[in-house]
Amino acid sequence: MRIADRRNGFPLQAISGTRAIMLAMNANQANLDDFLGFAVGTRKNDGTISWVRGFKYFPSLVSNTARGQRFSTAEHPIQDFKWGHYWAKPETDYSFVVRPLFKPDGGDLTNLRPGTDLEVTISAESETGVSKNHH
Repeated sequence: MRIADRRNGFPLQAISGTRAIMLAMNANQANLDDFLGFAVGTRKNDGTISWVRGFKYFPSLVSNTARGQRFSTAEHPIQDFKWGHYWAKPETDYSFVVRPLFKPDGGDLTNLRPGTDLEVTISAESETGVSKNHH
């Protein structure tokens, strides 16, 4: 299954299999000034966003890191144009939020400037070949 969203020059596409969901992001050239990366999160039933945690971080903001320490992508964005959710369950709905993040005026990385959120809800494929269709 494929689902897409596009806002303010940032396209997002979600592609699901039975046990994995891939998010593919892109950016128009005009949007790359001060662009730092993407925060990726999951939208919970109550509407809140749970931000994915990753291993990469801004060294200027973090000292004395422990091996395996993870950081919120809302504060230390993913600096790639793809992200994979590899522990999906078949026939289960997943709602993802992808937020472009930019260096703020003045360059203070502790207060990143958010772009417009992109959102997709997608269902992992069925192992039997019959899938649900969500947008």
